[in-house]
Amino acid sequence: MRVLGMISGTSHDGIDVAVVDFAIDGGTLAGRIEYAASVPYDPQLRSRIIAALPPARPGFEAGCELDTSIGQAFAAVAADALTALGPDRPDLICSHGQTVFHWVVDGHARGTLQLGQPAWIAEATGLPVLSDVRAADVAAGGEG
Repeated sequence: MRVLGMISGTSHDGIDVAVVDFAIDGGTLAGRIEYAASVPYDPQLRSRIIAALPPARPGFEAGCELDTSIGQAFAAVAADALTALGPDRPDLICSHGQTVFHWVVDGHARGTLQLGQPAWIAEATGLPVLSDVRAADVAAGGEG
């Protein structure tokens, strides 16, 4: 299975992208990196992300706007990666998104929020998009 993975964690400097070909080799999952790049955020978008990070308390309007803008930026990076790869497309895209908040109580993660609406990525690429992987980890008892 070939996966195009994208992330911009708490660094908020840009979007890292990689295509990894996964295979089971003797009962062990092995991955081979086929493509990797890092694309800086547009300076205006990066400034808006920074302005919304804690201790700021942005409202839903700002959150929605950032979710869309970051999703569109991720979609452009994914489309560029697919162009660079040529006709041998990945099976799916995994988008971590841009981490903007971790909710921690008594030293344990209770929630996490990543922005970067995956619908924009799916629409731009025509591929299925797996997302909310950090939230899934928290729900399973992890730290996200």
